[in-house]
Amino acid sequence: MKKIAFFIPDLGGAGAERVVSNLSIALSKHNYEVYIILYNEKEIAYEYGGKIITLDKEKRDYKVFGKIFRFINRTIELKRVKKRYNFDIVISFLENPDFQNILTKGTEKVYISVRNFASKSYALKKKLLAKLLYKKADLVIAVSKEIRDDLAKNFHISKDKIKVIYNPYDIDKVNALAKETVEEKYKKLFEKKVIINAGRLTYQKGQWHLIRAFSWVCSEVKDAELVLLGEGPLKLQMEELATKLNIYNKVHFIGFQDNPYKYMKNSALYVLTSLFEGFPNALVEAMVCGLPIISANCKSGPKEILGSYNYSQQYGVLTDEFDSEMDIESVILSKEEKKLALEICSLLKDEDVIESFKQKSLKRASDFEASKIIEKWLEIL
Repeated sequence: MKKIAFFIPDLGGAGAERVVSNLSIALSKHNYEVYIILYNEKEIAYEYGGKIITLDKEKRDYKVFGKIFRFINRTIELKRVKKRYNFDIVISFLENPDFQNILTKGTEKVYISVRNFASKSYALKKKLLAKLLYKKADLVIAVSKEIRDDLAKNFHISKDKIKVIYNPYDIDKVNALAKETVEEKYKKLFEKKVIINAGRLTYQKGQWHLIRAFSWVCSEVKDAELVLLGEGPLKLQMEELATKLNIYNKVHFIGFQDNPYKYMKNSALYVLTSLFEGFPNALVEAMVCGLPIISANCKSGPKEILGSYNYSQQYGVLTDEFDSEMDIESVILSKEEKKLALEICSLLKDEDVIESFKQKSLKRASDFEASKIIEKWLEIL
């Protein structure tokens, strides 16, 4: 059996971690010896296949230059692990593991998975490292065509070395979880027209744009409610924004949920306001749950998933990309936020269009079913 190792910081509750979870389980059933290399086992939110290996062997107080020393020590330990286990292929996810995977390359093949639009999401030092190191990987796996094009143009990687593989989704599992009952305390909330967004409350996800747009929607659709699934460093500022806009009682921060699908299934509409993405998992999962989608046309993923701006040729509604400035305090709507608000109102007031987009969501989501995507992975392995 081929020895395949996935390398990622942890298996906490985020998109890349969910993909590793799905892949490790699937490949374990396809006659591969599967390992998952983690920095540590502090966060394991998902099921997985294979065996766990951790790099952090002891607690250390690095104090000054902590991040640099931690990076170096983990890189040294990764080199030891590779030598000990003699993997055939090591596939890394997220920037630091990608860098460390390349730096420790031995006889094994090194594959890196690039999951964000690097030109927008990487800080300067990471851009410089990526330009220096990424071309040394045996294969670069991009989760969207736009990421592939960005890597080729701005990071000087040959397109022959880049393979586009979309994220896999266990549709049967999502559907089973979506059937679970919403908690009693939320039942009345989900009897209304709920607009939902799932993601960490961070700069990248841009939920303050959604909160401002929703303040307009409230004046047009009286039974509309906004639910934000996720935790994050900007939660307090977003709560304060909702208060300033006098809609705090209609914006519901219900935190990270192990099963977001039961909330999605009982919502009216999914809205994504990210400033940048790679291939937004929650958007596709909402489509699996049969939700109509409105998404900002950010780099990258939404346009490839939903199609063009033309209603007749798309699987959801694309709106203009938002300004990248973090302006959480403002209560004045931008033109992009007004356009988003109008699109939300338009959909919520037209049951026929809503039903049409529900069916389109289900149809498009089937293209990303795990078994179809796993076949792409088996080809490169």
